Amino acid sequence: MILLSPIERATRLLSASSYPTHGDVRFVFLGIKEHLSRYINDESFSQCIVADAIYQKLSNYWPIMSESSQISSLLDPRVKFSAFEDEIKKANAKNLVLNLTEYSSTLSPAETTTRETRDDIVETQNFF
Repeated sequence: MILLSPIERATRLLSASSYPTHGDVRFVFLGIKEHLSRYINDESFSQCIVADAIYQKLSNYWPIMSESSQISSLLDPRVKFSAFEDEIKKANAKNLVLNLTEYSSTLSPAETTTRETRDDIVETQNFF
C-alpha cells in the first residue's frame, strides 16, 4: 500500500528509536504531510480521498506539534532549518531561540544546568 507505507515506517522509526526528539517528530510529520499532498490532487490515484482525510486530520494536530517542536528542531544539529516550511517559519523559530537565550542570560549560574546528549539516534533525514 503506497499511501500508508511512509506512515508505517514513521511509526516504526519513532517508536524504535531510543531517544526520539521533537526534531525527529517535526521532520517526520512534515515528510508525511508532503507525501500525502502528492496524492491528494492526483485523481488517477484510487485513494486520493483517503490521502485527503489523513492530511486533514494531521493538519488539525500540526499546530500543536509545530509550536512545541520549533526550538528543539532548530537546535538539533541533524535537522536545523530543514524542518521548516518557509523563511517566515525559520525566522519565527530563530526569534524563539534568541528570546530563550535572553531569558537564560538573566538566570544565575546556579540555575543553569547542562545535559549531555547522545548521537546514537536513528537517522531521520534519510527517512523520506
